[in-house]
Amino acid sequence: MTPCHIHCTASLGDLVMVEVHSDVRLFEDQWFCDKISVKAPEGEELMFPCYRWLSSKAGLYLRPASGKLPFQDTHPIAYKQRQRQLDEAHNNFRWRVYAEGLPQTVDADSFCKLPAEVQFSFKKFVDFFSTAATELCALGLKKYVHCTKSWRSLSKLEKMMSESFSSSQTYEYVLNHWKEDKFFGYQLLNGLNPMMIQCCSKLPENFLVTEEMVKDSLNGSNLEHEIEKGNIFLCDYKMLDGLVGNVVHDRQQYHTAPLVLLYCNPQGLMLPIAIQLGQTPGPENPIFLPTDPKHDWLLAKIFVRAAEFSVHESDFHLLRTHLLCEVFTMATLRNLPSIHPLYKLIFPHIRYTLHINILARNQLISENGVLTKYSGMGGKSLSELLKRGTSSLTYSSLCLPENISERGLEDVPNYYYRDDGIELWNIIYRYVKGVLTHYYKSDDYVQKDTELQGWIRGIFVYGFLGKECTGEFEALIMFILHSSTHY
Repeated sequence: MTPCHIHCTASLGDLVMVEVHSDVRLFEDQWFCDKISVKAPEGEELMFPCYRWLSSKAGLYLRPASGKLPFQDTHPIAYKQRQRQLDEAHNNFRWRVYAEGLPQTVDADSFCKLPAEVQFSFKKFVDFFSTAATELCALGLKKYVHCTKSWRSLSKLEKMMSESFSSSQTYEYVLNHWKEDKFFGYQLLNGLNPMMIQCCSKLPENFLVTEEMVKDSLNGSNLEHEIEKGNIFLCDYKMLDGLVGNVVHDRQQYHTAPLVLLYCNPQGLMLPIAIQLGQTPGPENPIFLPTDPKHDWLLAKIFVRAAEFSVHESDFHLLRTHLLCEVFTMATLRNLPSIHPLYKLIFPHIRYTLHINILARNQLISENGVLTKYSGMGGKSLSELLKRGTSSLTYSSLCLPENISERGLEDVPNYYYRDDGIELWNIIYRYVKGVLTHYYKSDDYVQKDTELQGWIRGIFVYGFLGKECTGEFEALIMFILHSSTHY
């Protein structure tokens, strides 16, 4: 849009706010205002960011680009507008109990009910749906969209994959190596879900692996010695225990809750050395080993991969990204006005969260959603798995350095998820620390910021569901104090 210039020779005084109204013409609904720049006759230039759609129904009140904490915003007009914005936010963004035991969500059944500033932009909307339509059309032409037949051989499945997806070096490598133990272990470090593997300091009491079972996999060493050296690792999918699989096309699906023991050998390769597919040991739940017949061992690894998908999609993807991000989004919109420095820091990253989450709830996990109807983990079991994930959630698990340390993976080789993630974490951390230390000069600033306290309280109550015994609330407060005043 071409900039619009308005000239005024009179002194503007102390600019607290700019009020903007749109002059909508026939056949026009809204227009997008980027920002308003004001250069006073004295030479001072002030920026009033907007980045919102304006309609003829109401005007916008814009505050300056520089952030202000509530106790610093003392002008009566500024204070009144600050409170008015929060009152509007409380009305526009209401909490809803989506399901008992899960983080709460926005009270909206359709993204159309959301204010325009948190809906997809026109370009994003077009890109999002055109990409989905293109891919569905391509699959439809290949007759795979509504396919309900089983593949009777791996070769037929591979043929379908090659027809449906563009070939690449990565695709070809996975196709040729997916059965191998070293690739299985590598994927637990750098694949779909690198969050389950942890260093094993003691074998679980329900995982009765013996020295005799794994001696051939340890290259002459013994299990106890390798545990002491920190070379034995564990993936425990106990959160799946007892969950019943979905019924897809009238066929019952089945789940396991595996325990996987891995050995990081002297060459730095992570290798599976024992797999138990259930949590209760016994004759009906044997421990599978690499020395077993190859198809028995391969089938055990496939069951682990199925469990991996269910945990990743439900816990680490749906819960820890979408649902928890929605809690932070709602807490931000309801408790922090646009002039608050934390709002300015967070909002660009949460702008479309509510829109995409409503789409996901309606199209993926609703009663007739794709995941509900066609995934192995659907219906009541999906809800129960999400509840289990919520009840075991800790704030430190969301902080990458603490999570890596808690799982004992600081020094494991070839963990590229850790290496890349920590580098990105440190970059973001330095930036956030710089912003917070600029505005929060001492602990007193944090304690006097009533809007910040409301933000924290919203996350604690509606996200972590008020579980003080788990320490998330205290950890969140300490994180903010630590980041803002002690560096």
